[in-house]
Amino acid sequence: MPTREDYTRKVIELLADCNAYSLDAARVSWWQDSRGQGGMRLTDCGHKQFSRAGLEYWQFDFDPRSRGGWPKPRHLLVLKNHLTAPYFLQIGKKATLVFYGSKEATMFALYGNIDSFVQALKNLG
Repeated sequence: MPTREDYTRKVIELLADCNAYSLDAARVSWWQDSRGQGGMRLTDCGHKQFSRAGLEYWQFDFDPRSRGGWPKPRHLLVLKNHLTAPYFLQIGKKATLVFYGSKEATMFALYGNIDSFVQALKNLG
């Protein structure tokens, strides 16, 4: 299973103009938590770089007032601990969840909302 460092190296290689980014600089600016086991959540800058590199992604827009609601801190913790591919969460009037892993994207599409998806992740592991 690829690590954050593997993904970071791959994106740096794919973007010719990324030679301005060292591995450490990319790690700090692209990942929400740049510490050792900080999870796979990308920052806005990271999401932009990953999409510019042409990595395949799946985007889900949802209304936080709908069934399943707004991503709560407990949801964020489960996502951090259980997702194995990079993802991006945009918070606003409409929330957007972007997956760079087809397994997670398919699973989210099947469950349809953040609450059910997070509960399923907790039950899996």
